[in-house]
Amino acid sequence: MKITVAKLKEMIREELEQHISEIEEIEEEVEEVEEEKELSLEELEAVIREEMTAVLNEKEKSVFHACAAHVGLKESGEEGTPINHTLLEDGSVTHYTVEFEDRIVEGIPADALNVLEERVHEHPSKRDDDEDVDESKPRVKYEIQQ
Repeated sequence: MKITVAKLKEMIREELEQHISEIEEIEEEVEEVEEEKELSLEELEAVIREEMTAVLNEKEKSVFHACAAHVGLKESGEEGTPINHTLLEDGSVTHYTVEFEDRIVEGIPADALNVLEERVHEHPSKRDDDEDVDESKPRVKYEIQQ
């Protein structure tokens, strides 16, 4: 995958803005707790420590990586949207699950796809498919066309 410096900077900036937004949400939750209940200083510190530990633990489990957002099958040119992918600890993506117009294909090797659009983000290496998937489409395993 080739990417320009400007595009990489833009993607990193977007990712950082998302994390800043998450931190702001946590701060708002802490403020709501403060509004609902008078906390002692010790209780407030405990809430903050607990929330920060949870965020840091989640970040430790997350892997920052570039992955495909729109792909084409090299063998046919058919285009689709990746809805999930494998993710190794080093950020490598080896296989994708792709939603095409008429079906969802699981286990497509990354090298069997042309990346038409990519994005940089982070998440845990194990996760569920994207939520906006058309579950009425049949799911099939990838088979090499000969």
